[in-house]
Amino acid sequence: MEAVSQRTFQGSPGSSPTVPSKIDAGAALKDCSLVQSLGTEIEAHPWQSNGGQGQFPITQNVTVVEGGSANMTCRVDYNDNTSLQWSNPAQQTLFFGDKKALRDNRIELIRASSQELTIKVGDVSLSDDGLYTCSLFTMPVKTTKAFLTVL
Repeated sequence: MEAVSQRTFQGSPGSSPTVPSKIDAGAALKDCSLVQSLGTEIEAHPWQSNGGQGQFPITQNVTVVEGGSANMTCRVDYNDNTSLQWSNPAQQTLFFGDKKALRDNRIELIRASSQELTIKVGDVSLSDDGLYTCSLFTMPVKTTKAFLTVL
């Protein structure tokens, strides 16, 4: 049910770190920390991916020529009944899942699933340039930004 491992890396005296890791495979809970040989904890990075609670959406910056079209994709590796949302630089919701929120005929839905939300901004103008936000509605909400650059 629970696997626990501990590895010691060899190095010069006083610099041999011990890396304990605890993995509960059932809940995909991972906890890892780096400890100096004196037992002082240097850094700890606990994270969870159970139920999508510990992950952030994945986006990419997009560059497009004025008048062209820009596809903006937001993905998550795992999603359990939560929704994805795209917002523009003015923080107006564009799409919440497959529901269009802003009346702008230039913005259309390309793909909406539990793990991806891709929208297309057509006839891009310089005023579309800016930081777009993808939100994953977990508790708390997780957001990632993507910059749309218009040339």
